[in-house]
Amino acid sequence: MYWGIIRIRFLVWVRIMVVISLFLIETSFPLFGQNSGSSFASGIFIEAKIHQGFLISHHPEMLSLTNGFFPSYEFSLLKQTTGKQHCHYLRNYPQIGITYRYSTHGGSRYLGESHSIIPFINFPLLKKTAFSMSFKVGLGVGYLTRKFDRIENYKNLAIGSHYNAAINFQVQMKVMISHRIYLNAGLSMFHLSNGTIKTPNYGLNIPSVFAGITYKITRKEIAYKIPEIIESRKGKTNFNLIIAGAAKEISKQYDVVYNVYVASGSLTRYYNNVNKILIGFDMVYDESNIALMERAGDTIQFQEQAIKYGLNAGHEWAISNLSLYLSLGYYIYSRYKSDGVIYNKLGVNYLIDGHINLSLILSAYYARADYLALGIGITF
Repeated sequence: MYWGIIRIRFLVWVRIMVVISLFLIETSFPLFGQNSGSSFASGIFIEAKIHQGFLISHHPEMLSLTNGFFPSYEFSLLKQTTGKQHCHYLRNYPQIGITYRYSTHGGSRYLGESHSIIPFINFPLLKKTAFSMSFKVGLGVGYLTRKFDRIENYKNLAIGSHYNAAINFQVQMKVMISHRIYLNAGLSMFHLSNGTIKTPNYGLNIPSVFAGITYKITRKEIAYKIPEIIESRKGKTNFNLIIAGAAKEISKQYDVVYNVYVASGSLTRYYNNVNKILIGFDMVYDESNIALMERAGDTIQFQEQAIKYGLNAGHEWAISNLSLYLSLGYYIYSRYKSDGVIYNKLGVNYLIDGHINLSLILSAYYARADYLALGIGITF
């Protein structure tokens, strides 16, 4: 029954990734014949990169998992947006696509191999004819061939599940050496974690440098559209309320699942047409904190005493109905303080109509995931 629950949660995660991928395709791929100046294939690229990185050992137990630097390999299919949506123009025509990433982690017998499928958006930071800089954000699913096992793989305290969330950030420079060939290089941060659905879950954090090549599959020019009318969002303010839930384990007690209930509110304000600043609050009721406090001899008289109250501030990127945000928070009240009081959140919101949105929230302490929550919210 327990593994059935785990499989259901993984399928939910896969479906979220599929929805994001379909959203990117729907809002970016023009139908044949709709764009009179540009064919479907004219904006398609293929890309290959090789990374050289290392595993951040943020716990002493992780020092033995790998030995120094090791390579990872990345293959991507990219689509250049052309302005079908107004947000493409406002974002200076980002690229979207999907990446397959592979690594043996330097032949580590504890981690094995990782295979990741990651939908992404590549935001231009600087765009010239022969040179560009961009910021890539990817969120997908990763499979690790070797997970923690109490008997056969007890040293792998980093990951307790085969299936994990795969998150990637990259800053990339690209130089055109011909009409269809580009060389690229940059810095990357790659993260694998299951959000403590299954412990242990220190998570894998792999910074790297990379180099690669990008190839445009046709010689046809890309025709960009410029919208005739653009609605100004600068100064617009919204309030978003989210109710979410998660399930997690703790390293002190394997195979026991605890529920997490989250209520979050955030006030956001556009400082231009596509970017927002946000301030928010969080109320978190975590059953595992009660178990840990009782284990330490701290008796809870009322369930409300286990609620954590936090304030956070951050930045949100809006792309049509999809938005990504990063925030840093501080628990102004938390009876359980062993994890610390500073936390960070990575979130994805998808607006399904004018007010209702679906949310995926990863909350963490430093580099260690606390919970991965699914929620529904309303935006005013």
